[in-house]
Amino acid sequence: MHIAGFFASQLSVILESINHRLESGFGLAEESGRGKTRTAMDHDDKQENPRLNEVPPRESAGRDTIARYQAQFRAAAYECLSILSGETIDRIYCDYHEDFVARSQKTGKPVYHFFQVKTKDKRNYQWSKLDIFGLYKKKRQKPEKIAASFAGKLLLHTIRFKNSCGNVVFLTNVQFEDEVEGVVVNF
Repeated sequence: MHIAGFFASQLSVILESINHRLESGFGLAEESGRGKTRTAMDHDDKQENPRLNEVPPRESAGRDTIARYQAQFRAAAYECLSILSGETIDRIYCDYHEDFVARSQKTGKPVYHFFQVKTKDKRNYQWSKLDIFGLYKKKRQKPEKIAASFAGKLLLHTIRFKNSCGNVVFLTNVQFEDEVEGVVVNF
């Protein structure tokens, strides 16, 4: 078997395992204990010795945060697959300058591609000009709001990295308002 094919098949198995664990909540919700399920006869024992999944957690902010990072993990993992193609991407940096950065080398000089990954729980949410660019519809624009926006932070890489910045990408699980695309086209 070709070495790249071997690594691709192994990475596929790893990604499938990661996806399964992320989707199943790392198995905590399904814990029933050593292959046995609870019965009505276990009622008294259940009250005295509750299982982890039977007691509501004090807080779940950490689990919610992990779920939000799921999209970031997957996007970076899929970008890692491009390394196996042997074309131009040769390295992925996670949580360094952006959510992840892909490095390519076409002419022996590094070119960096910066990725920002954002998700929304509400699937019918649409990113607005204010969300992405810090641009108000009718109010006076504030330069500091624009600079602190997702696009402002991404575009800063084009200045700081000059010719080494290949592109900046905003990845999301929801759509954009038409006005956002209008800003991009006019940019």
